[in-house]
Order: sequence, then C-alpha cells, then structure tokens
Amino acid sequence: MNKLHFQIVHLNRLRILILGVVIVLSLNKNAHSQTPPDFTLYDTDSVSWNLYSLLGSGKTVLLDFFYASCVPCQTFTPEIEQLYQDYGAGTGDLIVLGISDRDNNAVLGSFAADYNVTYPSGGTKGNGNTITSLYMGWFSFSGWPQYAVVCTDTSIFWGVTPSIGMAALRNKIDTCDIVTSSRQLDLNHNISELKVSVYPQPADQSLSVHIENASRAHLKIKLLNLLGSVIKEYDLRNYMGSSRLVINTAELNSGTYLMQVEELGHTRRNVKIVVTH
Repeated sequence: MNKLHFQIVHLNRLRILILGVVIVLSLNKNAHSQTPPDFTLYDTDSVSWNLYSLLGSGKTVLLDFFYASCVPCQTFTPEIEQLYQDYGAGTGDLIVLGISDRDNNAVLGSFAADYNVTYPSGGTKGNGNTITSLYMGWFSFSGWPQYAVVCTDTSIFWGVTPSIGMAALRNKIDTCDIVTSSRQLDLNHNISELKVSVYPQPADQSLSVHIENASRAHLKIKLLNLLGSVIKEYDLRNYMGSSRLVINTAELNSGTYLMQVEELGHTRRNVKIVVTH
C-alpha cells in the first residue's frame, strides 16, 4: 500500500508539473501574439520615432533593448548594425530602434562612436526607461540585450535569440515581409484602393472615420489601446464606396490609440488616434 501510495503521489506531482509547463508555454505563445504597445522614442538627436507611425508607413521595426555597459550588448551591437546596413540603413523596409533604460545621450553617443552605430537610439532623456518598463510589464524579459521584430500588421516576434550573423532575427524580418506580401496577394484588389482618413486629430468628443473602398468587402474597424486590447469594434458588411463612421471618444481617456481596418482577418490599415479632453 505504501509503495502504491508513493506511485500515485509521484504521478500526481508529475501531472501538475506537466500542466504547469503547458500553461507557461501557452502564456508565452499568447504573449507573442499580442499587439505591442505603442510608444514614441526620442533619439540622441531629439528626432522622434513613433512605433505605430513607422508600422503604418510600411516599416518593419526591430527593437533593440540594451544598455552601454552590457557586455553581451557590446558583443552583438556590431551584428545589429550590419543587419541594419544590409536592409537599407533605414531607406528600405526595416528600421532599428535602440532603446536603453539607463543611459543618457552622452553615454549613448560614446557607445555609438565606439561600435559604429548609425541606427537611432534613445535613452533616459528619450523615453527609453519608460518604454522598457512598459514592455517589461507586457512581455517576458530574460535579460539584455532583448530583441523583438514588429511586423507592419502589428504582430510581434519577441525574445529573438541573438547570434553571430543574427540568423534568427533575419529570419523573422524576412517572415514579416512574406506575411505582408502574402496577405496583399490574398486580397483581390490592391491595398491602395482602400482610403482611410480620420478627423479631427486630436479628437475630443467624437472621431469621424471616412472610408473609401473600390471593391465590395467585409471590413472590420477596431480601436485598440496601448496594451493591444480592443476597446471598440465595428462591422461594415458587403461594403463598397464611400462611408463615414462616427466613433464616440468622449468616454475614452486622453491618450494614444490604434485604429485597425481589417478585411477577411487581414490588417489593411493602421491609423494612430490621439484623444485629448
């Protein structure tokens, strides 16, 4: 009986352990599928870089969370710079943003000079600490450097493992390009045929959304907060032509939001919305 009791207890503990692993893996998978929070980073030249604006302009964004005295960061920074150059040094479809939670502009300037960094980086003066805290509260942060690739449809590959040559990062960046291209091919008309305009910006009591679509489609309009949660959602079924949608923003807190226009589950437009009361 004692031996049987021991086996049952051991089996139950094993089941609990397996269940715990499954739950952790599930949470990690879900975290990777979340819409990343929006932010604005100010680099050492005081140039502003807004995540959603970059995505809306067709840029894939590589987030590089680092700090200057971090030895692994120093090791992999030349690899990130080479990757940045290989993808057009900001003139192509990729932009790299270096984000430090503890370095001032002088330290970042010295770091850039020492490691020949040309991509934009921001530190404590440029919201780097605030952005890092925001993402640490949303994703699992295993240490520095921490890399993430954000695709134009706001999907994110978080915690990409660094390596010499950055093969994993390059794979994720290329995946973003493939996903974007395949989604455009799935649509029977060019993305340029959908025109979206919003006014006023910033909005107070209401926001008018003007949509023009040349082909009949089922469009879904979503309004998301910075944490990626859907606040409002509207369906436009069998829609074609010109239409105006009025969104009540009086009940929303002042701040920045993202409006997504979807068709058949594919994001066709991302529009940054600012609400000020």
